[in-house]
Amino acid sequence: MKPDAPPPAKAKRLHPAAILVWFLDDSKRFILGLIAIIIARGGNVVVITSAAVLVLAAFEAVRYSRFTYHFEGNTLIVQGGLLNRFRRSLPFARVQSVDVVQKLRHRVFGVVELRIETAGGSSTEAPLVALLGDEAEELRALLLDEDASAPSPPAEPLVVLTLGDLIVAALTGGRVAVVAVIFGYAQEVFGDDLLESLAGRATDALRSAVAVTVLAALGVVALVLIVSVIATTVVYWNFTVRRQGARLIVERGLLDRRRASVPLKRVQAVHVRENPLRRIFGRAALSSVTAGYSPSKEEGEETSMLLPIGSREQALWLAGLALDLPAPPDRPLQRAPRGALWSRSVEAGAFAAVLVTAARLLFGTEGLWVLLGLVPLAAMTWLSYRALGFRLDADYLAVQSGVLNRRTTIIPRANVQHLALTRGPLQRAFGLASLAIGVPKAKPQARDLQRTIAEGVMAELYGTS
Repeated sequence: MKPDAPPPAKAKRLHPAAILVWFLDDSKRFILGLIAIIIARGGNVVVITSAAVLVLAAFEAVRYSRFTYHFEGNTLIVQGGLLNRFRRSLPFARVQSVDVVQKLRHRVFGVVELRIETAGGSSTEAPLVALLGDEAEELRALLLDEDASAPSPPAEPLVVLTLGDLIVAALTGGRVAVVAVIFGYAQEVFGDDLLESLAGRATDALRSAVAVTVLAALGVVALVLIVSVIATTVVYWNFTVRRQGARLIVERGLLDRRRASVPLKRVQAVHVRENPLRRIFGRAALSSVTAGYSPSKEEGEETSMLLPIGSREQALWLAGLALDLPAPPDRPLQRAPRGALWSRSVEAGAFAAVLVTAARLLFGTEGLWVLLGLVPLAAMTWLSYRALGFRLDADYLAVQSGVLNRRTTIIPRANVQHLALTRGPLQRAFGLASLAIGVPKAKPQARDLQRTIAEGVMAELYGTS
């Protein structure tokens, strides 16, 4: 049952706690400016600080008195401003997402923040920073065209991450993966007995400056691991995904509790991300690309994350659900042709030739040390080739790329707005082509396909070649 829009009514105000929420938000920037003034001008710190706090508190109180919201038919009207007044009209039909956020300061005052995003907006269009929980739920249901008077029982969770999952996510995250790759490369260079060699020399090395450096490096690695575990646990604590009608509801957070609503009809594509460590253990993360949703970088990461860590099978199953596909998109990808490796090798060889020549001219024979860099260059060339993958299925396209961190983008056929075929000089020489896939909010590319396959995809999707 669709809820009836309320008749025009007098303007409503936020909860008075909004004054303190705004004060805490603005005081961080305000204090930095105040410190700069005190350092530059001098003066009594207590007097200046007290006066500044009073001025800021008065400012927030006036801001609160001028901020109102009300409904006019099926439109939310938000008004505010001090010298420059603003009036924003948010039709219900253009509302993309309504997220409930309860940061630590909100929990102290017993309120929540309602963040309303609209199609085409560049940021949160209407942050109602302090509402009581019941009022926020009523507004959310109204804006999302849900019936708040007859709430359905909460759906069973599709995904629930445990503390163990969060620790695995932290230990296999980007920073830790980089350390593992460096260590693995060193082990390949120095042999399989690297660990035994290091352990055997540890006693002697402890008395040398090298030992201090090694211990410092180990301390940095340990610190990175600890910070990563703490940060991941705080951000994704109690991470839960449920399906509610045509939306996915994502809840998470320890200090800042967040509940994001992802409209399934606007999910254009998903990204399956795997770094080297996660590929070894069959783990992956999943994020969504939502059309018309333009939050800040932080808000975008919060709302788009559908699975911080899970098995690859679980990520692909959830991808199929988010994209409304009849089956998980788990069929193997087609690997790039050998021509893609030759093309990349020619590019890498040309770059290496220029680099070696320049080093030889600038530094003489000493410049030939640059030749040592050819080994990682060759490795990167091979890895970039091995990462390429493509699949055109009955219901979706899948594109994979990356060197160390692989990203597989899965797009339903119906969401592909256009295709653009390009062929560079080397691609023409090796019978290759690339496809740029037009999808809102994403720019996936199928790189270095066999030319006949790329043209076949164009013909199959659009009847052209």
